[in-house]
Amino acid sequence: MTSQPTFWGTGVALITPLHLEPQVGKGNPVAYGLDGYPILGLAEADGSAPRDLDDLHGHDHGDLGYHYHAAQKYPYVLGGFRGEVVESEGQVDPQPRAQGVREALQALRGAEITGFEGSLSEGFKLSYEVNGDQRSVGYRIEEDGTYPFEFDRGSEGRSKERTHSSVPSSKVLASFLMIKSSPG
Repeated sequence: MTSQPTFWGTGVALITPLHLEPQVGKGNPVAYGLDGYPILGLAEADGSAPRDLDDLHGHDHGDLGYHYHAAQKYPYVLGGFRGEVVESEGQVDPQPRAQGVREALQALRGAEITGFEGSLSEGFKLSYEVNGDQRSVGYRIEEDGTYPFEFDRGSEGRSKERTHSSVPSSKVLASFLMIKSSPG
């Protein structure tokens, strides 16, 4: 069943994270639609431009099967959903959640993200550079739903922050698994 999103904006990505393509490789998904179908970048695995895209900005070919493609013009990501989604009060349900687990910090001018790695079992690390100074932020999700953070501020030193709590980790894990799932 194809369903068109009725409220484009709450929880539906308006841009594709194309910056992930060098890490995942051309022809591999950089994201997944809320219906579970993969979203690829601006090109096919062989570097050619996507052809024969449908109204939803996707097509079916090769081993990957049906998938969407990013675009630099409307609809940017996808024009609706090919897979089944549940609609409640004019929105896809459940909506993805993006609650912060800590207060926002001041933006670092000139910072450039240089890497991201990790897993649910080992924790995550975002690496970045500011004016030639290598830095990172590490965090993990504990069983009790807390998030301990460790900051490596390069020449300014390291620091650990108290843990922050948002939602029980079982809900975090369930959300992560829902995002990583693909259509059955």
